[in-house]
Amino acid sequence: MKICIMRHGETDWNVQGRWQGREDIPLNENGRQQARSAGFALKNGAIKWDAIFTSPLKRAKETGKIIAEILGITEIYENEDLTEREFGVVAGMLPAEREAHFAAGNYEGMESWEDLHDRVHGAVLNSANKLFPKNILIISHGGAIKSIMNKLINEEIGFLKNTCTSLLSFENKKLEVVFHNRPLENITIRKAKPDDAEVLMDLYLNHLKSDLSETPQDMHLWREKIARLEPDPMYHLFVSEVNGRVVSSVTLVAIENLTRNLRPYALIENVVTHADFRNKGHAAALMQQAVQTATALNCYKIILLTSAKEDSTLRFYENCGFNRDDKTGFIKWIGVTP
Repeated sequence: MKICIMRHGETDWNVQGRWQGREDIPLNENGRQQARSAGFALKNGAIKWDAIFTSPLKRAKETGKIIAEILGITEIYENEDLTEREFGVVAGMLPAEREAHFAAGNYEGMESWEDLHDRVHGAVLNSANKLFPKNILIISHGGAIKSIMNKLINEEIGFLKNTCTSLLSFENKKLEVVFHNRPLENITIRKAKPDDAEVLMDLYLNHLKSDLSETPQDMHLWREKIARLEPDPMYHLFVSEVNGRVVSSVTLVAIENLTRNLRPYALIENVVTHADFRNKGHAAALMQQAVQTATALNCYKIILLTSAKEDSTLRFYENCGFNRDDKTGFIKWIGVTP
């Protein structure tokens, strides 16, 4: 049995340096993106996750909910003992305020490390025993996670970044550390910008079956077109970047319509991922973003055509919610060859 313990995504108080404790602060938008990124990284990992346990605080619950949706997990449990440490009088204070008012470090009302460890350790063991031998994710908080990991590895593990993970094994009623305080790959989904023209050209030329190589390409025209299309609410050129590098892209175009109560429909084209980054969740994250965008635009359907014949590619699109049974597709090429 494997247990992954993860810190929740970012909140505004994290950014400000405030100690949150039991205060129920929600994720900010970056925190939600971190949770999505973590979910796709876990989805494409070697371990299949069966259930999620979270602290009852919003920032942990929302992190768990986002990941559960990506992983298709329906077993989600809340456990009060996974809640963050009680910080007493310094809860919500900025670092300068803590230093000004409590320079000696004596914080009235703060939960002791021993009490914190005992309840979090107990929560992890109870969660493991409850669902053994299933693999479980536990979404908790920085202080809570440090309290158990420090004792398991018998040393101070240092600062825990948002959505960093520690992996444990649970066999013979005993917890063993596989690794600790490891960040997951940071996948960011966003709309393309003119400065992405060069990397998009590389993706299309070298990683997508295309006729682009038959004619010279003008980078200035590419940037100009991306700049013109970027604000269009019906045209969405999405990219996935990992640690600042664009590695995948998809295009969604919504088309106005007179049928279906005037609801538009959408097309998906140019699904492409750099060869070195395939099977790592980038295309899945982009397809999810495209579907969410089409849904927000009130589209009643999304049309996707692919020249791929490989079963793995066709299954990928089916796993994204598309089917190949409802309609028959036709295509006529104009001035180009397939």
